[in-house]
Amino acid sequence: ASRQATALAPAAGFKSICSGPHPNDASAALDEALTLLALTRGADAPTPDLAVLTVGLPLEASFESLVDEAFERTGARVLVGVLGAGVLGGGQERELAPCVAVAAGTLPPGSEVAPFS
Repeated sequence: ASRQATALAPAAGFKSICSGPHPNDASAALDEALTLLALTRGADAPTPDLAVLTVGLPLEASFESLVDEAFERTGARVLVGVLGAGVLGGGQERELAPCVAVAAGTLPPGSEVAPFS
């Protein structure tokens, strides 16, 4: 079977947000991002098909626990965790900052997402 990659344009149901810097408190960064994301998506937003968590390098020691918590709290079918020097979300960019960004939403009908490791 052939595989095809498709770029997803931002849609009304797919939102992202970036936390402010939280030195020495990865959990607070994630809590801020998830709270703002929930407010941005709205109370009636469907459970996300896909969520992407980007963790800034200064929070690297907490990466695995942040991924686990984000997966549980978003309820997303699939969550992809990324560690990076640059964190982007909600129209903001932070370089080498102790912050996180979360993007989540529903995909177009017929889309399939499979987790990988």
